[in-house]
Amino acid sequence: MADAHADAPHQAGLRQSLRSLAVGFAWVSAVLVAGAMLLILAAYLLFIYRPELLRDYLRNALVEHFSEPVQLSVIRTGWKGGPTVQFQHLLIGSAAHPDLSLNDVDLRFFALPLLAGNVLVRELDVASGSVKLLKNAQGQWHLAGLKPGHSNGRFNLKLDPARLQIQHFLIELPDNQHSTDLHLQWLSTGGLRPDMQIHLDWAKGGSLQYAGAAGNGQWALHGLPVAWLHKLEGRLPALQGVLSAKGSLVWQDGLSSALDGHFQWQHPGFTGSKATGVQGQLRWQGFTHSGQLEISPISGISAQPLSARLRLHWKGRLQGDFSAKRLPVQLVMDIAGPLLPAHWQNWRQSSWHGNLRDMQVHFARIRNSQKLGWQLQTRLDDLDIPALGQAPGLDGLSGHLDFQPQQFSLHLQSRQLKVFWPRYFAHSWFLQKVSGHISGRWNAQHWSLQAAPLLVYGPGDLQLTASIGPQQLHLQARLQHLPARDINTFLPNQGISPALQRWLSMAFLSGTLDKADLRWRGPWQHLPQNHNHDHLNLQAHFHNVHLHYAARWPDAEHLDARLLWTGNTLTVRSHGDISGIPVREAQVSIGNLDTALASPLYAEINTPLPMAKLLPCLRQTPILRHAQTPPLQLSGEGQLHLALKVPFHHEKTQVQGVLALQKAGVKMGNWRAESISGPIHFQRDAINAKNLQGQFVGGPAQVSLQAKALDQQTHLQMQLQGSLQAGQLPLPQSWQSRLHGVIPYQVSGTLENGRLRLLGSARLQRSRSSLPAPFNWSYADETPVSISGQGLWDRAFDLTVHAAQGQARLSWKSEGRHWQWRAAALRLGAGPLPKMPGYGVRIDGQGQVLPVDEWFALLPAGGPGGRLPTTRFDLHWQQVQLLGQVWQHTRILGEARGRNWHLRWRSPQSAGKLTYQAARIPAQAAAIHLDVQKLVLSPAQTEPLQSARRASGMTSSPAWASGGPLDLDAHMDHLDWRGHLAHDVSLQAERSPSGWQLSALKGEWLGSHWDLSGAWLPHDGGMTTVQGTVQSHNIGPALEALGMNSLEYGQARYTGKISWPGAPWNWNVQHLQGTIQSHIKNGRLKKMGTDVSWLVYVNPTTLLKDLLTLDYRPLFGEGLFFHALSAKFVLGKGLARSQDIRLNSSALAMHGAGTLDMVDQQMNLNLQVYPLQSFDWLLGDFPLLGPALFGHSGKVLELNYLAQGSWEHPMVTRISSSSAKDK
Repeated sequence: MADAHADAPHQAGLRQSLRSLAVGFAWVSAVLVAGAMLLILAAYLLFIYRPELLRDYLRNALVEHFSEPVQLSVIRTGWKGGPTVQFQHLLIGSAAHPDLSLNDVDLRFFALPLLAGNVLVRELDVASGSVKLLKNAQGQWHLAGLKPGHSNGRFNLKLDPARLQIQHFLIELPDNQHSTDLHLQWLSTGGLRPDMQIHLDWAKGGSLQYAGAAGNGQWALHGLPVAWLHKLEGRLPALQGVLSAKGSLVWQDGLSSALDGHFQWQHPGFTGSKATGVQGQLRWQGFTHSGQLEISPISGISAQPLSARLRLHWKGRLQGDFSAKRLPVQLVMDIAGPLLPAHWQNWRQSSWHGNLRDMQVHFARIRNSQKLGWQLQTRLDDLDIPALGQAPGLDGLSGHLDFQPQQFSLHLQSRQLKVFWPRYFAHSWFLQKVSGHISGRWNAQHWSLQAAPLLVYGPGDLQLTASIGPQQLHLQARLQHLPARDINTFLPNQGISPALQRWLSMAFLSGTLDKADLRWRGPWQHLPQNHNHDHLNLQAHFHNVHLHYAARWPDAEHLDARLLWTGNTLTVRSHGDISGIPVREAQVSIGNLDTALASPLYAEINTPLPMAKLLPCLRQTPILRHAQTPPLQLSGEGQLHLALKVPFHHEKTQVQGVLALQKAGVKMGNWRAESISGPIHFQRDAINAKNLQGQFVGGPAQVSLQAKALDQQTHLQMQLQGSLQAGQLPLPQSWQSRLHGVIPYQVSGTLENGRLRLLGSARLQRSRSSLPAPFNWSYADETPVSISGQGLWDRAFDLTVHAAQGQARLSWKSEGRHWQWRAAALRLGAGPLPKMPGYGVRIDGQGQVLPVDEWFALLPAGGPGGRLPTTRFDLHWQQVQLLGQVWQHTRILGEARGRNWHLRWRSPQSAGKLTYQAARIPAQAAAIHLDVQKLVLSPAQTEPLQSARRASGMTSSPAWASGGPLDLDAHMDHLDWRGHLAHDVSLQAERSPSGWQLSALKGEWLGSHWDLSGAWLPHDGGMTTVQGTVQSHNIGPALEALGMNSLEYGQARYTGKISWPGAPWNWNVQHLQGTIQSHIKNGRLKKMGTDVSWLVYVNPTTLLKDLLTLDYRPLFGEGLFFHALSAKFVLGKGLARSQDIRLNSSALAMHGAGTLDMVDQQMNLNLQVYPLQSFDWLLGDFPLLGPALFGHSGKVLELNYLAQGSWEHPMVTRISSSSAKDK
């Protein structure tokens, strides 16, 4: 208690102190409030009485901040619950293009803040206006026209509590090509929590809207081009499409504290994406100095929804996370490309393929730092990464990746991986089962890699093990069963001669690399170069390779080779075929492979060489390059030793070789050289062959050949000499059999600067020719044959031949890479050559004898055939021998064009023309038209026709006897045969493969009309058949011309069919076969003998009949007159046999049988003569009495005769009846 009473005074003092403090605070507060009121009152009084101070303040502030002229027009100040300012126009800048303009502005301010220098707007009404915004060098936007240094300066004009009514306001955002206009409309009720409506429009219907109270409202975005974001902030990626969104917004002091909404991104244009729109939800949580943005889920750009989270710190720190289950890698490059380091920016412009799975991206940017730190962790799924810079292109990359801007770590696991590294290799690698761990770090200029171990399986059973350190690479690889054409897959782009690189890329056409082992140790940046401390060893075995060395070099085929590459030296030993030529042994070596100018390739070849395989190579030489068409053939064998030095640059290849021929052969068309032996030394541009021995056309020959400067101006010399067998010249077999003996010859030729010259001669005195004239000669004929020729090897060449028979000139012309014969001019006999035609053959001259029969006998089987060049000829012959006839002083001229002929001839014995028209199509027949004005056949020449044909050697079946369809139409105006003229003789015949069909042979000869047909079948010995009719009012002269003089006159008709072996002109009466039926009326037989002719006179009763029939011929002349004479003969073996020869006359009747010998013109006939014709009519034909008295014949008198002997004077002998019956 005592203590309590002791503390009472202290408590009372404390209460008194507190009361005094409260009273003092009240007084101070009252004084301050009074002072404030006094200040407010003073301000009101100041601005009420001095409003122009506010006008000057605004004008000075604008002039201070803007460098452009400031114009204020029609400005008024006043007081309306506070100071007010009204003006009609405010312009900053030029009147035409102002930086800032306001029209019809009404401003109302709070008075007290003006005393502190703060312009706090109470009300703002703007009818219309515009402002222009520009971007500075740092990428920040500011008002156009601001003075330098004032872009961030404060202009103390606050609109937060103001009532705003902005009707039409234009915001211009200029760009390099065009400007973007934004139309703003802003309505606000003002106060501490005003209601606001903001509407921002732009082109194509886009807009941004906000409606609600200050700090809380709804927003909507329509049609915003996403490309504007990159224009507003250059560090943002340049994307495409149109963005629309809407949602709610909570904000305070100009900062958003919460945002929730939905967005839709149409046509984003992501590379490789097929989506036409991206959708998602937006959520934002903001704080005083930081904020966090979440976008989840995002759909439309990947198979699975994505999510993203972004953390911001207002004081410069940026942090963010991004995650996705499956994301196309191209989308990552499109969006995150600007965030990559500068040395990776080229990658974002390339095409990427593949996906990133379970991706996590963390990024952060520290305050005051321009660099963005990031880390990517993901699982790669078959990525296709383009090759850029020193990095390889990868397709099919799979594994786990941890990537940062300066380093990475990759756990590689790819089933199939395509590697394209153009910096080091020319072609892509297709690898399999690739595994290993690779890490790398960027050292300002290149990557430093580490990998241990790295296992790779690839093409050709590739097995690769690699260990990569910061400085060293240890590589071991084995390759098996790789197609040779895939070798260029492993061809390096660096560290190898460019020429060798190009050659290796095209050389291997087919084959197999059976096995290859590679070992490498050294810095991996040096691969495949070989420095002092590096080591490279490659061993390879090739099988059945087809190797192409160069364009004009022969290919190597079926090549088996062993390759050894150690350091900078490459050695190859091989055997195979070169252009089909077996090569037993070849060795190739190359040095200094790591330099641009590698050492030359040295090659040696030793092998037997079949000459037939060498011909394609020879055709590529400068000499034969322009002569591709000659039918050149080589045979035999030679031993080849060849040494090559092949540089891989502009220098020429050096060649040194020897070809030792061993019984080789050369054939050019029908010309043949055999058993050629001897050495041929050659270099790249030179050939030297001396004393080559062999056989040419069956005789010994010696050849020498020298050539030099073959790669520049070719210079070649050739000599050929020897003796050939005349019977082995390349002529038809029928010609060869008529040539005998040997012909010595010598030929020399030079080829210099493309000009070819030939000189040669031959001697005929040791040979003989039995060919028909004019190509016949005999032994000891010393007339020489000389040849000469000259021309340009690649253009034209002329050859001239001089012989005893005449001279000829032949011309060839080059057509591109082919030689063609062009023209020829020939002269038979003495005289100059005719003018050379432009194309074709011209033949002129004269000769002694032309034995056409003998030349026909030498025609080859099937006729001459083929197409002839245009040939014109004009020849004079002293004699022309044809079918046993001899025509004197004959001129033959005409033309042959292709397969058509036109021929005219004239001589004292014959004149006419012949035309041959070849068939245009195979099914059509060719045609011969023969028009003969006259033809005289001499009897002395036609009778021994067969013997003349045997002497000529003409065959019975010439070449033209059968063949393709051929029509013959011949007409003879005058035919003189045996001194008698035949008129209007026509012949029509057709040829077929089986022979000739004679359609018609008509003519008039010695009063007889011939109408015949037949056939000529030349096969199997040949057979000619003729059938038809011969009619005449008086057949006597015709029979007499044929050697049959027994008939003086008579009206005759002959019918029959005869045949004989051989050709038509080969007929002989001894070989005739067939039948002939003859009917002769009202004729007279010449005297047959006195024993027969007297019967006419002892039978006067016949006169009565002759008188009654008015036939008075029995009264005149000698011989036997008859009414009818008929017979049927069977021909065979030169005999004509008949059993039915009948003669009826007024004096007698006769029936005969027997044989006529047509060879010896003999007869042997049995004749039964009935001389008493009158009694026979009266008694023999009387009924009953005649047969009873005279037998069944009814003849009163019957006499039997035997006629024998020649046709001219037969002997007629009477024989008894019994003898007649026996015969």
